[in-house]
Amino acid sequence: MKCMEAYNWVDEFFIEKGHLFLKILNARWDSAWKVVDDLVDFLRSYGIGKWARILDLGCGNGRFSIALASRGYRVIGIDISPTYIADAWRKARSYGVLDRVSFQVGNVLDLDRSFPRGYFDSTLLIWTTIIGYYGNKESDREILSKIRYVTRENGYLFILWTANYELLSRRATICGTPSYIDDIDKEYVLVEKPSFDPIQSTIESTWEFYRKRNKDLIYVDEIKLRLKLYTLHELVEIARDSGWELVAAYHDIRDKSTYKPGHSPFNLVFKAF
Repeated sequence: MKCMEAYNWVDEFFIEKGHLFLKILNARWDSAWKVVDDLVDFLRSYGIGKWARILDLGCGNGRFSIALASRGYRVIGIDISPTYIADAWRKARSYGVLDRVSFQVGNVLDLDRSFPRGYFDSTLLIWTTIIGYYGNKESDREILSKIRYVTRENGYLFILWTANYELLSRRATICGTPSYIDDIDKEYVLVEKPSFDPIQSTIESTWEFYRKRNKDLIYVDEIKLRLKLYTLHELVEIARDSGWELVAAYHDIRDKSTYKPGHSPFNLVFKAF
């Protein structure tokens, strides 16, 4: 990767201190099942049935992969974090879906060495994953090219519930960038301190983790991220350079309402050409 600063935050966030974000992934585990109910209907509307071979890229600890597998889909989940993949395997066993889902530790840049050309019918990028992590268009163009290589001709790429420039800039204009407190579970609290830069088109954030002790909060550790944000036009242009054509942009996948700049995350459907 060309941007070493960005690469370092990815390693620290997901590998060196991956156990911290795992707490959030586990706290959100149950909500994934309702999301996948909507996702299954959405995939079916594009003709993607249970026969399809799906890549869940940046799968975390497998909450979407396992929920899809429980509905009969064949899914391979890939994540850069050994911590998340180990937890995903444990959960897949407990849910009894090992015949339909598998997980690998891997980097998106190695996809073309890990799978043959056109191996997958569809690729999923869910909840602001990978795109924008490395801070520049060149890296994201390369990432989308790798995904294109392993997705079949006329296959689909779904970039869903993903942060974008229009949404973050509107929020910053109206609300500023205040800190947030998230009561993760019975034991931990997250304090998120974001900073939006409209010139660089980035959002940086420090996530501080605290352990609850009676009425006190005890500082545990922190992780930082720096995300490159794109307008719809920018991302569509990068995707086209990488072999993807935009099919549709949605505000909400449930009713397929049209994308509203500044009012929703990206829910984008691309088709390989």
